[in-house]
Amino acid sequence: MVSLIPWRLRAAIYRLAQARRVDACSGHGMVSFTFDDFPKSALEVGGGILTAKRLHGTYYAAAGLAGSAGRMGAMFSWRDLEECARAGHEIGAHTYAHIGVAGLRRGALRADIDCNGRALAAFAPHNFSYPMGRTDFRVAALLGRHFDSCRGIEAGLNGAATDLNLLKAVALYAQQPAETFLDYIAEARRRGEWLIFYTHDVADSPSPFGCSIALFERIVTAAHRSGAQVAPIRDCLTELSAPRPLAAAAAAGIA
Repeated sequence: MVSLIPWRLRAAIYRLAQARRVDACSGHGMVSFTFDDFPKSALEVGGGILTAKRLHGTYYAAAGLAGSAGRMGAMFSWRDLEECARAGHEIGAHTYAHIGVAGLRRGALRADIDCNGRALAAFAPHNFSYPMGRTDFRVAALLGRHFDSCRGIEAGLNGAATDLNLLKAVALYAQQPAETFLDYIAEARRRGEWLIFYTHDVADSPSPFGCSIALFERIVTAAHRSGAQVAPIRDCLTELSAPRPLAAAAAAGIA
């Protein structure tokens, strides 16, 4: 019981003083497609599907992964970043080395975020996603001073009293039935709330953390036809006139 008191106290302080609440409801609802890390196929295939419909997504780049390869296939290159931005997509931030931030000491967190910021300086990322979706209240408060928003992986819609430090998102993974995603789109449109999808690779035979080409095409088409606004995180925040973070977007580090 005693061990729970510090956590409860931190949670209370966060909710009362550090959460950044915004009403994420709109008259039409919104849908964002986001990609974590990001694999090359997310841009070449996923981005191609989006741009064919004159839509754009958000790509959270972990700069330390550039040029590498793994179970999700080849990762982005520096040329991919340039093409991504040129196509109108948003480049967001991950941690440089794709390390988790929950429990990470302030110095190590600042060093990694600053390193990623320097690497991506030409693209000035304003929005962040937590690697593996994990964070804690201390880190959420710190990063909330540096980024316009921070996205996690708690499933759900973003509606009234949405916390910009802990945006909810729905995993767009191939092993889930398409009806689940279609229901989310319909609900976001009905309630006028903000639905954020996230995935990694987009391929015929995706990794466990990716989406098949057919499924991605189907869900993007459904979102586009739903009447909801389909846009990157940055454009949805502009639509909501969301408050800027406490630190300027171009600040050198985390206060």
